[in-house]
Amino acid sequence: MKRSSISIFSPAWWPVMRAVGSALLLLLVIETVLNGCLVGRFTRTALLRMEEMTSLEAPLIQIFGDSVSDSGINERVIAGALGYSAAEFINFSIPGTTAYCAYPLLKRQIEAGRVPQVVILAYNDRSYTIPLVPKYLGRVGSWSELTEAVRFGVPLETMLSSLACRVSFTLRYREELNAIARTGEGWDYFDPGLNQPTARAARYSALPVEPPSRRPPAVPRQINSEFHRHLFRRSPETTASLGAFFDLAKRHGVHVYLLRMPKTEKAEELHDKNGFNKECVEFLDELVQKHGASWLLRRPATLPPECFVDAVHLDAKAAFDLSLEISRLLRGAPRAPANLSQ
Repeated sequence: MKRSSISIFSPAWWPVMRAVGSALLLLLVIETVLNGCLVGRFTRTALLRMEEMTSLEAPLIQIFGDSVSDSGINERVIAGALGYSAAEFINFSIPGTTAYCAYPLLKRQIEAGRVPQVVILAYNDRSYTIPLVPKYLGRVGSWSELTEAVRFGVPLETMLSSLACRVSFTLRYREELNAIARTGEGWDYFDPGLNQPTARAARYSALPVEPPSRRPPAVPRQINSEFHRHLFRRSPETTASLGAFFDLAKRHGVHVYLLRMPKTEKAEELHDKNGFNKECVEFLDELVQKHGASWLLRRPATLPPECFVDAVHLDAKAAFDLSLEISRLLRGAPRAPANLSQ
């Protein structure tokens, strides 16, 4: 007895094919709109900073870090105190990144022919424990960085999530919508006309050169109420990525300093009690000893709450004071570049 078969080209399949075609067309329209109109704040800022890293002349000293070091280190103060020009000392911190990103960022620079003499890793301590791999790879990571993530042991689920976001604007901006819910940011997060990242020259000229006055104490955001209660847990993928970062720096003659950013008194107390500080220092000490790096600041400053605008970010006055301290530390640091401006 012959089996009956229906060709996909038969009229019986036409409604299904029309539905599939309509769905694909709708998805294409959505992808096009999102690609042309909606770019989240992290994506805009990261793309601009990475473009600057690969187009500007390589500085003598540069900083890699996250939002804490981006707002907490006044590069203009440091450059002025040490006699460097604006091109010789640059803060390349990118808000939203973590220590995992140091390797792909340095690799991009070196491949573009920009090799700094010194890199200061100034990530917030928690940035060594939370890779945030999907956020970087899914929005701004290159295809080669996606494949390298496999070598660093990034979990398959994370890889698939990053890959899906990288090829789909719909999924990528759904993730950014989730970020709005987590951080309490408003819809201006997506407005192309608002919160645009500023180019390096504008950022540099806006930095204060005189000590700012202290602002009134800010009320910490609710999202940060439990921020410092987390334990320090080593991230295998971050450890592997940092190993590649130090190897790359060593091959190209780049010396690396480690700098720990200030904390609130409450955070320091909690981190001492739950063992976070002990585990963090042991991890960073291992990196220094294994890879021939140097400490610039091993014990972070402990500051009162009025020095912060939230749980981790310094206000302008505290950032100014920290930058003066970094200048002092760099003067006596081993292998610091000579002052070329004098």
